[in-house]
Amino acid sequence: WISICIGIIVASLFIRARLYVAEVNKHFLETIQVSSTSPDYQADVESFFAAVEDMSRSGLDFRASIYVYPNILIMRLFKSFAAQPRLAIVTATLHRASTDLLHFGIVFLSVYACMMVN
Repeated sequence: WISICIGIIVASLFIRARLYVAEVNKHFLETIQVSSTSPDYQADVESFFAAVEDMSRSGLDFRASIYVYPNILIMRLFKSFAAQPRLAIVTATLHRASTDLLHFGIVFLSVYACMMVN
């Protein structure tokens, strides 16, 4: 059920991002029509950039949800491994080695970060 819910959330965030893009396009066309000497020009430009900021935030939310969804699918895949005895060995091995993998990840990332800085 989690993967279905996350899939629905991803789809809704995609639709929301597309709606914000359409709104920015509409504001852009309106902003082009207004002369820079017009008294409404400042308000139109502020409205346009507020719409761009909303669009950017919506796109960031969509990209974050796209990051989460494959991880949920991988966890679901490992859950299905438990049904097969031979594949369950893989999950049991990863479970037993999780502390060693975590330690390796911490050491690797700290060394990698030091190499990035230098």
